[in-house]
Amino acid sequence: VQYYTIGITYACQWLKVNPATGEWTVVKDLDTTEGHHIYDANPIYDMAYSVYDGEMFGLVQNTDGQIKSRIGIINMDDFTIPDFVQLDDYYFGIAFDYDGNLFGIRWDYDSQGILTGTRLDEFDADFKVKKSTKILVDGAEFKSYFQHGLDFDYTTGDLIWSATNNEAYQKMVRINPDTYETTNMGNVGFNEVMV
Repeated sequence: VQYYTIGITYACQWLKVNPATGEWTVVKDLDTTEGHHIYDANPIYDMAYSVYDGEMFGLVQNTDGQIKSRIGIINMDDFTIPDFVQLDDYYFGIAFDYDGNLFGIRWDYDSQGILTGTRLDEFDADFKVKKSTKILVDGAEFKSYFQHGLDFDYTTGDLIWSATNNEAYQKMVRINPDTYETTNMGNVGFNEVMV
């Protein structure tokens, strides 16, 4: 893993991981040389599997200077993303529910463009935001930064958000996607020890 601007982590390898043992195998090394991976390629920083349609999606940061994200289906044969959809914001993490609905965590701003907290967006089939809700943790604004993870707990239907704030403290937060109520499950680390 390599670290670059605004606390975003880029992958250097595709790995196949055995979740029961934690053991992994390198499937493919990614080109991380200047002029390839970082600057003009598509640096994947998050992935989400849609159980609804059996596709793996990759989230990449724009390479044109905008702090925004793009999303695309990963070709699992050669680990490329041949086509992207431009999203309107930068998303820290994405996850699909069991029915194929995409959710994403992003920054929230006030009318002057000042960072105030975090929002959870729900997308339509064309990756346009159809619902956006401010997310509070312990009843207060949560200023997101650095690395995040977002996954669905398919047994409960809740989102599990591994959240990192602007001071690099990390929490596990359960989000009800119907009510947007959150439950702080506790502190889990500091300075990007989890994703």
